[in-house]
Amino acid sequence: MAGEWMELPFSQAVMVNPTVPLTRGTAYPFVDMTAENASSRCTFATKTRVFDGGSRFLAGDTLMAHIIPCLENGKIAQFCGAKGQPAFGSTEFIVFTESG
Repeated sequence: MAGEWMELPFSQAVMVNPTVPLTRGTAYPFVDMTAENASSRCTFATKTRVFDGGSRFLAGDTLMAHIIPCLENGKIAQFCGAKGQPAFGSTEFIVFTESG
């Protein structure tokens, strides 16, 4: 039925660190680890940078810090960019996106 929760194994519900095609040398919105705030469910790009590596994601994906002090401080949030907007950020993010 619509609106009911389904129980799924984590690996079927989400993709971890999905492939998001970004072109090296092109500027994209960038999310720094400091942009994540434990009191907010959304995180936003703090600047634009030329892509040369890092975690890749789309608007709506969830970013979770994988370094211990940030995990302890609850640094996990959804990237709230424009619909479908590609972006990148710190290599310290684990990215989750819905499996579709």
